[in-house]
Amino acid sequence: MEVLTALVLVALLSLLLRGRRRDPLLDELKQQLLTLEHRMRALELHLDARTPPLLLERDRAESVQRATAGPAPPPAAAPPSDPQLRQPPPQARPIPSPAARALKHWLPKLGRFWSENWTGILGTAAVVAGVTFVAINLAMRLDALQRFLLISTAAAALAMPSLLIGRRQRWRDLCDWMRSGGGALFLFACTAAGALPQLGLRWIDQPGQALALLSLGLAMNLAVAGISRNQTVAGLHVVLSLIPLTICPQTSLALLLASFVALIGQQLPGRRRWEIQGLTVTWSMLAFHASWFLRNSGALENDPWLRGTATGLGLLVFGAAVLLEHRPLRLQPQLKPLPLAGLLSGWGALMGVLMLYPPEGTTRAGGLALAAGAALVLAQHSRRYEACWLQRSDRLVAQGLAMAALLSLQPVLADPPRLAWLLLLECSGFLALAVLEGGDGLIRQVGWWLTGISALALAVTGLDQALDHSHRSWYWLTQLQSAGLLISGSVLLGAVALLLERRRITVPSTPLLGWLAGLLVFIGSALAAPLTWQPSLSLVVMGGLLLLAKALGPPSLLSGISGAVLALHGRMALPLLLLQPWAADALLSRLLPLIALAAILIGAGQGSWRRALGIHLLGLDLLLGAYLLAEPVSPLMVGVLWLLLAVLSLELADRLRPTEARHVLLVGLLHLIAFAGSYLLVISQSPAYLQLGSLSVRGRLLIELFAIAVALYWWCFNGLRSLHGLPLWQRLHPCFLEAWLLGVAVTILMEITTLWRPVAWSVLALALISPPLRRLCTARVQVYAVVVQWVAVGSLVAILSSLPSPASHWSQQPGQIALLAIALQVGFIAASHHWLNSADLRNPGGLSPLAWIGRRVADRPYRWLYVPEFAAVALYLAIRYDHTLRTLLWALEAFVVYGLGAALRDQPFRHLALAAMGACLLRLVSVDLAEADLGLRGLVFIGVGVLMLGMNTIYTRSWSDPR
Repeated sequence: MEVLTALVLVALLSLLLRGRRRDPLLDELKQQLLTLEHRMRALELHLDARTPPLLLERDRAESVQRATAGPAPPPAAAPPSDPQLRQPPPQARPIPSPAARALKHWLPKLGRFWSENWTGILGTAAVVAGVTFVAINLAMRLDALQRFLLISTAAAALAMPSLLIGRRQRWRDLCDWMRSGGGALFLFACTAAGALPQLGLRWIDQPGQALALLSLGLAMNLAVAGISRNQTVAGLHVVLSLIPLTICPQTSLALLLASFVALIGQQLPGRRRWEIQGLTVTWSMLAFHASWFLRNSGALENDPWLRGTATGLGLLVFGAAVLLEHRPLRLQPQLKPLPLAGLLSGWGALMGVLMLYPPEGTTRAGGLALAAGAALVLAQHSRRYEACWLQRSDRLVAQGLAMAALLSLQPVLADPPRLAWLLLLECSGFLALAVLEGGDGLIRQVGWWLTGISALALAVTGLDQALDHSHRSWYWLTQLQSAGLLISGSVLLGAVALLLERRRITVPSTPLLGWLAGLLVFIGSALAAPLTWQPSLSLVVMGGLLLLAKALGPPSLLSGISGAVLALHGRMALPLLLLQPWAADALLSRLLPLIALAAILIGAGQGSWRRALGIHLLGLDLLLGAYLLAEPVSPLMVGVLWLLLAVLSLELADRLRPTEARHVLLVGLLHLIAFAGSYLLVISQSPAYLQLGSLSVRGRLLIELFAIAVALYWWCFNGLRSLHGLPLWQRLHPCFLEAWLLGVAVTILMEITTLWRPVAWSVLALALISPPLRRLCTARVQVYAVVVQWVAVGSLVAILSSLPSPASHWSQQPGQIALLAIALQVGFIAASHHWLNSADLRNPGGLSPLAWIGRRVADRPYRWLYVPEFAAVALYLAIRYDHTLRTLLWALEAFVVYGLGAALRDQPFRHLALAAMGACLLRLVSVDLAEADLGLRGLVFIGVGVLMLGMNTIYTRSWSDPR
């Protein structure tokens, strides 16, 4: 029974194995059957969609009837029916999602890959580990030679299947992995035989014999890698070949063997496109070089031959890696990650060798420069193939090597600006070459960025050296050198910017190079150069670049130099203000270059903002120059010069184009504002007098009169052509009437004593209301006249109520001066009947409070003009005359008010007069009856009575008239 069962199991196993065999013809038939089945299903679905619904309902009813009635005999002549109509429509299969389809597609491949490769890898690793464990277990029973022979026998046993059945397709992968394991095991045995005494496998004491045996193991391992069909296996064997060399003594011989192994590993692919294997060899050899360098760092410093050997071997290995990436067989037309990583790894390792091993900076720089030249040659060589990415990579690598070569000169140069200048020169050449060749846009953008960064580095290093005054020996020579480097760097940037503009090359930021050129020329001429040379050098260099940029371009350079001119003005103006007073020659030597640069900028500025910048800078220079030149002579002269500059700016603005006239007008306004500040801080505090023959005049008064004349000139200026349509002038011009009035008011307050100010305000009010001045000015001057009249009345009340008793001279007596002021104010009231225009008062223009005042004065002029005057006169009568006559005088004033109200037919005036007369009667009864002098008492009573009778007569003839 057991035998029968075994036979059945064997038969089933054979059938199963036979069924698992793949027959190509059978697979093709199965595929055709599946295709036919899918087409039939699609046809069925199509027929179901075209079947009429009535037929489907009939078939469904018949099927229900047959099911309820039971089986029935078939009819004698039943029409043939379509069997397709009786079948229910097939259910549509759900469409799987993309993730499910991808998983269904990759799962078989993943399983097959795991079965074919990684099972062999893990199995081989397990076998090698097991043999290793067995060897260690037998270490206590056998000697070292026997152990070596045992391990070698195991390695041969692992490699034997590849010789016997390795050609069969079924066993090929497994045999390859076993052969690889045998090679690795034999290499382990050869390494341990001469270099690992701790494992008990060392049986060779002579270094030469140990090296020979290790070389044999390396050769066998490389041979296994050479006949391998898998690049992963080949790369692992190269890595395994380098591991024993890190264990043995790190001499030049070990580096030589490692280089030999790497070279053999690089040649293993042959005509096959193995990308991972080459990258693995390069990285493993780079790691070995780093380890070897760290272990021999002390010996490398004292042994030039060892250092040269290491350098040569590194160049040989990594240079070969780079060259192998350029073989036509391995070239890829499209950019892929692995070839790019291999190329960059080779060049990076080559750069590391050239930077680490040579001790002198010149040697490193020379080697890196030669490598950069080789990269350029390879880039030109790559142009013959359709691999643009390779040419681009080689050119970028060449640029990196060239910059590394220049940076390697830092210990030799010991001058950061010079090194930064060399970097700028090289990066600018790289960018110019990329532009001239019309190559890849990425190359141009990289060159543009590197040029900008190197220019910024030059500016920073130049500024640092300009601010560092620790080294005084030959410092002026260092300053000249730094200034020359910075200025030449700005010229170089200008040339590159011009090239980009002429070729119309698109870069990330077009104006950046021009602004960097301006930064360099500013630092070079205004900061890094010797102090005495800075003004003249700045004028020559910046002026020349401005003219050159105007003639040739580009606009970015013109903008950058314009910014440098602005920065230079700030740099020069601050010391000029802080370190005054200056000698005239020293001041002019610093000020004239600034004025000349501003004038050149005005002429060269191709654009509104650059020319406007020059105009404003010139105005500031003239303002500063007037201050610095006139202030040592007399502080009062500064304001006068600024007023003259304001007039000059106004005249010049009217003769320019509107775009430029606006900026010149702003400069003139700036001069006026500067004068206002000078007046508040200096002129108003000055007690200086000018002697004009026998007449001594306060200097402040003359300046105030001149300022009033200038403000009136700006107000009366009609202009020729440019200012009429200028919006700024249209908004600014009306304000000069107020400026002129403000100047007159300030002059009255500053130059006229308090006693005479009511007279001065009254005269000004009469002048403002006069027809000639009204025709000269605008309509709102009448409102200002009313306001000044109120100020005159208020000042009159102030001096009458606060000043002491009168002096001996009439000009110092407040009563006499008040009487003159009252006469002038009454004259203003009389003149207002003919000179005030109600329409102009209602629409004066200007500020909104003026219209509010003008409308009220136009509606009730007598109330707003007479009432304040009546109050002032009443106060004057109370202060000027004796208290015994006050009742009579106030009654007389009330009579005048009453008569005026009757003449004007204004009831409020009448009411006011009656109230005043009532107050007089009360005073007459309460105060005047107590007087001792009967004659004076009678005179007062008679006078008040006569006035009251007159008021009654006026009332009878005026308000009671039926007309």
